[in-house]
Amino acid sequence: MSMTDSIKGWYLSGSLPELYDISIDTNFFHTGTKAGLLAVKSEESCSSLGR
Repeated sequence: MSMTDSIKGWYLSGSLPELYDISIDTNFFHTGTKAGLLAVKSEESCSSLGR
């Protein structure tokens, strides 16, 4: 599930932003606050990276 609309100030850019999701990771913390998470949507989409 994409969380890009719910994270103020965050956006995806580049040549293939549709392959990624960004969200807040509530399981890990960085300097006492929630951490951001950038993840590829599926392993199949990884095959087009680096070309």
